[in-house]
Amino acid sequence: MNVTLIGDSIRMAYEPLVVEKLSGRAEVWGPVECCGTSRYVLEHLEDWVLSRPADVVHMNEHGNLLLAEAVAAAIMASSP
Repeated sequence: MNVTLIGDSIRMAYEPLVVEKLSGRAEVWGPVECCGTSRYVLEHLEDWVLSRPADVVHMNEHGNLLLAEAVAAAIMASSP
């Protein structure tokens, strides 16, 4: 299983724990840098989400529903 974590500094704080807890069960990936604003996430959507295999995409981006909807639509559009 592949898990992608997208979000700000809060995501960066809990990511090591997620990696530890899912060790041996899932490959966890998140951008090295803080994902910052919703606009920044959308600008990097191809590199961070669409171009890598993920069974789960977890987003922690200030509760931005419009961003979540845009990401979900992009994932669905890129799925075979």
